[in-house]
Amino acid sequence: MSSKELVARGDQHYKKKEYKEAVYYYIVATRSNKPIPDALYKIGVCHMQGRGLEKNYEKAFEYFKKGADYSNAKSYYALSVCYIRGCGVKRDTKKSIYYYKKAFELHKKIADKGDAETMYQLANMYLVPNKDNFNVEKAIYYYKKSADKGYDESIYSLGILYFMGHFVSADLKKYFDYMKKASDLGNANAMVELARCYGKGVCVKIDHKKAFYYLQKALSIDRYNKNAMRGLSVCYKYGYGVTRDHKKANYYLRKMRD
Repeated sequence: MSSKELVARGDQHYKKKEYKEAVYYYIVATRSNKPIPDALYKIGVCHMQGRGLEKNYEKAFEYFKKGADYSNAKSYYALSVCYIRGCGVKRDTKKSIYYYKKAFELHKKIADKGDAETMYQLANMYLVPNKDNFNVEKAIYYYKKSADKGYDESIYSLGILYFMGHFVSADLKKYFDYMKKASDLGNANAMVELARCYGKGVCVKIDHKKAFYYLQKALSIDRYNKNAMRGLSVCYKYGYGVTRDHKKANYYLRKMRD
């Protein structure tokens, strides 16, 4: 099996939420004489999110750096984010800008080739304030192109834009519809938003049991999701959709603060 085939097999497992199996194929793909830069990037993402590997920002940064050594656009973007947020490395605005510029130029060249994640990242870059390339129309254009390919992060991002009314007119119906689509694709953050909708009656009737269901589901997919933990703590404290249980309420509150 070639390195590209190994990465493709890993992607298949990743989409099915079979993260350990995905990581196995990504790692094998990096051991060839010509490692696939995307595999290095994907291992970094797994470390960043704690999917199939321990959550470790330093290791994530290390793999992003390796991917960048092969001029990988996604790795450049990830390094820019790491440097601006201080994830796995000391915050450094100058280095963040440096990698941001390299990522932006490469993303522009390859986004229209159809890679959904690249289009998503390019859309994010078009929305960075105080940048010469700030362009709302292009950001939404690439979010939608990526969303049309079923990329859940783009679908989730569109929902947030319509909820906040940032750069577009606020539209709660579109917000709910986008979150439902992203949730159906396994996006944990979208599930938390759906829980908010059912808990507060946004575009649907209040249904605390469904709100609790989506919070549990979100945490089962992303065990580090603090918003899901916070929501579950509230549910157990006040008995929203579940029997009141102060021990469990405090458990999720402590877990959120760890």
